[in-house]
Amino acid sequence: MLAEVARRRSSWLRSLTTARRLSRPLHLQATARPREDEEEDEEDGAKGPRGRGRPDAHSLSFHLQLHADVGPSRGNATLPRRTEDVKLRAEAGAGEFPSLISSGSPAKKNVERARASLHKMARELADPRAVVDRETGFQRARRQLKAATGKLDRMLYHMRQRQEFAQVEAVAFIWEQEFPHFAGQRKHWSVICEHYAWALNSQQRFQDVVDKFSSCFREQGDAKRAAEGASLLTPRLAQSVFVALGHVRDATGALQLLDTMRRHDVHVTKVSYFHALNALLHDESFTDFESVMHMCEEIVTTLPGENVPLSLLPMIMMTAAACGESERAMKFYSHPPDMPMSMFTEFRFEICLQQLNQLGEDAMLMEMYRNLMLSSKASRDIKERVSKYLFRKRVAFATSSTRSKRLRVACEILEIMDEHKIPAGNEHNEEDKMVRLTVKGAGDIRKFFLRYTHSLDWNAFALCEAIVAGVRAHRADLVDNLFVYALDSGMPIKYAALEQVVVYYYRLGLINDLERVSDMVHALRLNKHIPLGIAVTEIGMAANLRLHRYNEVVILFEDFSSLDGERRRVLQRRFMLKTVLEAYTHLGRGDEAMAIQAVLNQTESNLLDGNGSIDEEETEEELTIHDDDEEDDGEERKRGDDKEELLPAPTEALVVFEPFVQWLLSAAADELTSLPDEVFLGFKAETEGEFEAAWDQLSCARREWETLDEKLLALQDERDDNHERIALLERRIIKLLQDRDLAIAETYTTQKQIQDAEFFKARQQQRRQQQEEEERKARVASVMRKLLLRRSSGESGNTSGSDSLASNSTPKFTEKDVQRLHKELADSKVAAAVAKAERDERRHAVRRAERRCIELKLALAQASAEEDDLQVSFQQLTRARRSSVDHLQQISLFSAAALPLQAPPAPTAGLRASTG
Repeated sequence: MLAEVARRRSSWLRSLTTARRLSRPLHLQATARPREDEEEDEEDGAKGPRGRGRPDAHSLSFHLQLHADVGPSRGNATLPRRTEDVKLRAEAGAGEFPSLISSGSPAKKNVERARASLHKMARELADPRAVVDRETGFQRARRQLKAATGKLDRMLYHMRQRQEFAQVEAVAFIWEQEFPHFAGQRKHWSVICEHYAWALNSQQRFQDVVDKFSSCFREQGDAKRAAEGASLLTPRLAQSVFVALGHVRDATGALQLLDTMRRHDVHVTKVSYFHALNALLHDESFTDFESVMHMCEEIVTTLPGENVPLSLLPMIMMTAAACGESERAMKFYSHPPDMPMSMFTEFRFEICLQQLNQLGEDAMLMEMYRNLMLSSKASRDIKERVSKYLFRKRVAFATSSTRSKRLRVACEILEIMDEHKIPAGNEHNEEDKMVRLTVKGAGDIRKFFLRYTHSLDWNAFALCEAIVAGVRAHRADLVDNLFVYALDSGMPIKYAALEQVVVYYYRLGLINDLERVSDMVHALRLNKHIPLGIAVTEIGMAANLRLHRYNEVVILFEDFSSLDGERRRVLQRRFMLKTVLEAYTHLGRGDEAMAIQAVLNQTESNLLDGNGSIDEEETEEELTIHDDDEEDDGEERKRGDDKEELLPAPTEALVVFEPFVQWLLSAAADELTSLPDEVFLGFKAETEGEFEAAWDQLSCARREWETLDEKLLALQDERDDNHERIALLERRIIKLLQDRDLAIAETYTTQKQIQDAEFFKARQQQRRQQQEEEERKARVASVMRKLLLRRSSGESGNTSGSDSLASNSTPKFTEKDVQRLHKELADSKVAAAVAKAERDERRHAVRRAERRCIELKLALAQASAEEDDLQVSFQQLTRARRSSVDHLQQISLFSAAALPLQAPPAPTAGLRASTG
């Protein structure tokens, strides 16, 4: 085989050398030909297809122009022969194709310039150097038809590049006038229509394109005319018509054109699909969204490696989500990271993501958001705007029913934002004000902020907002933990947060909480850099009054009065005045008490207790009730005196007080007044202590009852999370099993390829050895043949004489033998190099296959390890889920068996007075 290739190459080189020495008298072949050849051409031309129209003077002059171009110097030798006029068969009659795109006559100057360009093309077609020897008339016509198609396309393309659109229109107007022998040729008119439609689109004459080329796709009454129009339809012409239909927003026309292309097997390009979808989506009267989905699926299935246009994808996905076709739309959704995105495409993506967020399509939303964030062509601004919008909307509109789901999506968005270093707010002090998560202490909040260091900043503002959030969530433990963390870390706390905490602790009403309020207000009072407000002062006075710290009440009141100055806001706060009045009374400061009482008589209302008349009526009612109780006690004592025998004590604990009861019933009124006041004060203090302890226990029970629902919801959320994680792990395990099966199959395929490669290598080596053996045998036979020839020539020389013997004693090689030997040597070297290259290529293929096999084995081992890890995780989650379900059942039983606790009213001053 190699020897045959070398022989053909040497033959080709010899023919090339010979061809360079020959001349090319093509002009003589075009002008002077024997008569016999002309007769043969006439016979061949008669057999060829004839045109419909008759030959005219223009066609004859066009064919005879060849002799005029040759010139007199070349035409003196022979007389010009008669050129035959052959017209090819046309797909339509003269003037039928121009009538499909008929329009008004263009300007005269444009017609003249177009005619000059066509004349130049005619001279190029009539170039005598293109004539083939012994060419018949039919062959010449076919050659010129093919040449005219390419030249016409290039001429119109250059006109478009120079933006000479009027000349393109003029060419369509005068084409059949200048080239009547090409009348009705579909190829030429297809090229003219393509460039004409492109020129009209470049001038933004979109409606003219639709009107002129409507016969190519719209159903009309004349079937013949419709068939002729459809025959002109090409992919480029259809693309231009789709562009025009997209700009005029004609969805019906786009569907008709697409149906016509399918019926006539015309290829639909991606650009055509783009403008067709653009027309369907922007036509307000078009409502058949199923056609849009079908067209998108057709793009993905019929065009290999193509996706739905990215600029139209947001509108398609948004409309699909509104129509309930989100799952179907996600099948053809694709957003490559390196796909370019314009400013308008980014705007459409932003609107689409906002609409998907409003519709609640979380799966579609997060998929499009992830791809947008991974896109290398998307701008930084669009990523920041979309991320901040979605994050704030997800956190702000979270309700009790959708809180877990929305916060889960918000955390995922926050992770992506932190990965791309996008801050969550416009300023550093607004980054975390909307994050609401269930935590146990300040450490959990700080860990959450440290997870997203690029998006969230853990600072004093975040701490204060967390404190306010804990107050609003009624998390006393969290508020305490945050205060301890702030004091240990030295972080400042804003006055607004302190005010919220003071109000919260006072409303709890427990002794320990009142102690905290008193200590906090005392610390704030000692800090000269923080002036106390009226609300904190009022709450501190009330807490100290309940703790019987009258001096602290008076100090707070006097400090605030001095700081308030001429504003005198205390005069409008009846609660503060009543509190300090009671403190002055207990301290024995009568003058101050009388002054405060005079101020109280003048004031009418305050913000906490309502108007003064109501308070006075309540006081009178309490006094009346107290007098009635005393009268009832006197009557009972009188009835007790009348009785001679008393009932026994109901319990053993009360037997101890039996002597005191007997003495109390039998003693006179004077003896009762002789008891010291310390006894009554002790009884009162003991009763108040027991009542306060009962009130504390009741408040604790009430708070535990309120937190029970939250614990149940938290456990339910945890159970749902466990279910989702288990489902996710199951899907991952299935995916890993599939990957492992695929890796096993690829390993088997690679091993088979290695075996085939080794077998082929062995066969090649065996074949190469056989070829070398045959070549060696051929060389040995050649050498033996040469030796025999020399020997025979030597013997014949011996008979001729001594001179010839001397001359023939030494072997002689001719130049031809040397060249042949060099050629054989070169062929053997070429064959050896080819064989070596094939061997190296096979060796490299085997090595690549071995490396691929090793990589697949490593991937298989890694997949097995991941499968084992996932199985262990799955078992752990199963155990956790079982324990959480048991815990939830126990809590459900406890909540069903528990009875609601009715909180008694808080102790008031009137009730304490009546008790005293």
